[in-house]
Amino acid sequence: KMIFFLTELCPGGELYGHLRDQENGAYTEKNAQFYAACVVEGLRAIHAKTIVYRDLKMENLIIDEIGYLKIVDFGLAKKTEKTFTSCGTPEYMSPEMILNSGHNRCVDYWAFGILMFELVNGVTPFVGGEVMETYENILEHKSSEKLSYKHEISRDFQRLVRGLLKKRPSRRLGSRRGTVDILSSSFFEAFEFEELRNRSLAAPFL
Repeated sequence: KMIFFLTELCPGGELYGHLRDQENGAYTEKNAQFYAACVVEGLRAIHAKTIVYRDLKMENLIIDEIGYLKIVDFGLAKKTEKTFTSCGTPEYMSPEMILNSGHNRCVDYWAFGILMFELVNGVTPFVGGEVMETYENILEHKSSEKLSYKHEISRDFQRLVRGLLKKRPSRRLGSRRGTVDILSSSFFEAFEFEELRNRSLAAPFL
């Protein structure tokens, strides 16, 4: 009569809850870099299987026993090169998904840009009082150059977010070579991805 899912224990809980406990409700750029790198690695594995995740958000990232992130909840994921179904969390939805004009893995790179902004700012960049207002903010923003941060953020960080939040998917960072484009950005230039993959890099929080 019932189906049970037995999953591994991730004692760190949701990244969303941990973020809210930080000073000013946001991470330092260094800590944000670690969590962002975990997400990039997750997207790399997902996209290698021709899966579009479509629900990247803080609540779907959980912290395991050594402080690394895991992407969970694949309820909206789809194995496809291109699809037209409109779904997801409004604050993270890309322009092409809102317009229902067809989308591919680039929607995950847009959501990753929203996530990165939220990591250091504590809030998403286009949120409105109501869902339709959020959609309007996403569709009408003229340039991600005008995003405002609560405190000083490096140019490398801002450049990466701007590249991810391009309204046209074909111009968005990741549209050509996937996560390789993101890993090649100046923001991740000195990051030890091999240590992260070997799980030997110290996490910001245990």
